[in-house]
Amino acid sequence: MHLPRTTFDQVNAGRPVYSIAQLQPGDLLFIPGSDGTPQAPGHVGMYLGQGLLIRAPQTGEVVKLSPLGQWASSVVAMRRIVE
Repeated sequence: MHLPRTTFDQVNAGRPVYSIAQLQPGDLLFIPGSDGTPQAPGHVGMYLGQGLLIRAPQTGEVVKLSPLGQWASSVVAMRRIVE
């Protein structure tokens, strides 16, 4: 498995997931965030299953678990890196 370092490159890695209902643990979800756009997302989280995702809010902050529902309306891309 190869996962690029930056969000900009990760959004093109693996293959697309077309709906939230198809998400599997390990899938990446992308949102614009504060420094991105729908075309170039600035933030990524990983789906854990059971309606949760893990994310690192910004450099220096601790990794957090969030309900998928907090992101669902902002998601601009979803990718499956691992089959």
